[in-house]
Amino acid sequence: MSTLNLRARIAQVLEPMRAGRGQGVDPLADLDRSVADPRDRALARAMLYACLRGIYRYERWLDVLRERPLPRAARVVDAVLLLALASLDQGIDAEHAIVSGSVDAIRQLRQPGFAGLGNA
Repeated sequence: MSTLNLRARIAQVLEPMRAGRGQGVDPLADLDRSVADPRDRALARAMLYACLRGIYRYERWLDVLRERPLPRAARVVDAVLLLALASLDQGIDAEHAIVSGSVDAIRQLRQPGFAGLGNA
């Protein structure tokens, strides 16, 4: 069982999808296996689908909000931020939970230098 929070796990699924990697594999199967609670699996799918439905809009918003693009090695941070924007836009979770979960996810994904972006 992974020690990553739900947002970090979803970001690990979203990032390669955005980059066009992982074609021919079922990323949701891996996500489902790593999330034991069926309620958490449903929430994970809701967050991922909401993000994917509006991905172009959320990417534009993120481009406007960021001062400059993140380095290639930190692309998973963009995935966390996109999930946060989608969750806020779609009212999937409480604002404080989205911010806190996003900051935690960024730290858990070994990108602590970018944790402030989760608060922003």
